[in-house]
Amino acid sequence: MRKTFQHKIQSSILVLLIYLSVYLVTKQFLSGVYLWEWMARHAYVGTWLGAIGFIFCNQEKIAYSIAIGNVIGIGIGQFAGDWIRYQRMLKITADMEAETRYHLQHHPGVELWLLAMLVCVTGMILFQAIQGKKKTKR
Repeated sequence: MRKTFQHKIQSSILVLLIYLSVYLVTKQFLSGVYLWEWMARHAYVGTWLGAIGFIFCNQEKIAYSIAIGNVIGIGIGQFAGDWIRYQRMLKITADMEAETRYHLQHHPGVELWLLAMLVCVTGMILFQAIQGKKKTKR
């Protein structure tokens, strides 16, 4: 079933509201938190544009999984990234080379965010594929 243009606009507004909500919460309450602030400053790396693009390609569920995956990914990236960074920094000693110290101080939040988003989108693609197979068997 082809979506009407009005429906696509409504879906786009919903996706943008998710991103806007995250942005406003970040600016109001989380401006000092590394990954949340970084993502807001970098316009969520354009993921919102990809989500809107999927809506206009009749892939609404993928668009929603990108938007929700973004929120989940930022949370996981921040908190798991903080823990990983803390564990690595415990290994730093005074006699280490500067490059080694730098790598141990790296916050893996962006990588974890990206991984979480990919898992959400891949999960939705697999779900749609399974649903499609079930419909063809009937």
